[in-house]
Amino acid sequence: MKFFTVIFLLVALCLLSTYITFRITTTTSIHYTTTPLLNTRHAHTTDPPPSSSCPAPARVFCFLHAVPKSGEIPLVKLHLERGIGQCDGYAIYSNTTNQELLGTSQVIPGGRAYEFNARSRVEDGAKTQYKTAANTPQLMSTWSTLLNSDIWRSYDWTVKVDADTVLDISSLRCLLGGVSKVEVGKSWGGMAGGEEVPKFMARPEKNSVGGGTVVGQIEALDRRSMELFRSRFLQCSSTSFFHNLLAQNEYLPMSTEDGWFEQCMYVLGSTKVVSRWLMKDVRGQPYKKLKHKGCQKNQWASYYTLKEEEEWNACMDAIEM
Repeated sequence: MKFFTVIFLLVALCLLSTYITFRITTTTSIHYTTTPLLNTRHAHTTDPPPSSSCPAPARVFCFLHAVPKSGEIPLVKLHLERGIGQCDGYAIYSNTTNQELLGTSQVIPGGRAYEFNARSRVEDGAKTQYKTAANTPQLMSTWSTLLNSDIWRSYDWTVKVDADTVLDISSLRCLLGGVSKVEVGKSWGGMAGGEEVPKFMARPEKNSVGGGTVVGQIEALDRRSMELFRSRFLQCSSTSFFHNLLAQNEYLPMSTEDGWFEQCMYVLGSTKVVSRWLMKDVRGQPYKKLKHKGCQKNQWASYYTLKEEEEWNACMDAIEM
């Protein structure tokens, strides 16, 4: 009898151990969008498009990070005419002067923000596990250059966009202008609704913290978050910070700038605001569809990924109809 009792207890212990291991591995993710370094406050915007009610549009500063002699330079030029050039303020950063970058004598805010070197993974054309450019160090330098200037201080929001992202500036201003009215959820250590807190934007993502994640095509944060970002940038670029990220995902620190940015916002205590109207994926759609269903006026704040001049212009034409 004692023998069977011991066997029963051993089997029960093994089953319990297996269950605990299963729960840990299924509830803890190493992907950067699901496991923050610190708890974060989050909120969700309402369903109507941002421009359906726009009592107080935000003043927006937009900037681009450009790679010289790349296929995105024609898109950067389009942004000057029809994209970030229509924001309330804008700048372009690269590892050279904007005159050399774009071949123009036009004076453009921004300029040299970083240097390429022999170890630059962007210069080598390296890709990450997500098939995106491994450009985190260069974008960190761009953020540092921007933060150390005062060019952004007179605006409500600062927005970083990729060249292949098309902006609906009117919808962007309305969306960000309305975010200050969003009630902040109490989950993840959130503050009571209505309190003025630093904020950054994210798009919906089911398996992410707070139901949303930051993507590199458009990164937006308000002036309070920018002030925190500037005062504590060294903390977000410290060795210990990256060691913590490496513990979650070995590819993250050097490959996905949006992952680094989001984790930094967590550390700063900024509130993630999730909105379905922040961006819409229209890649691969025929140009005619972009003019009718893909890109629409007064709907989403941005559209991606539009890597060809013709499709980029088609999307903008639909927005401006």
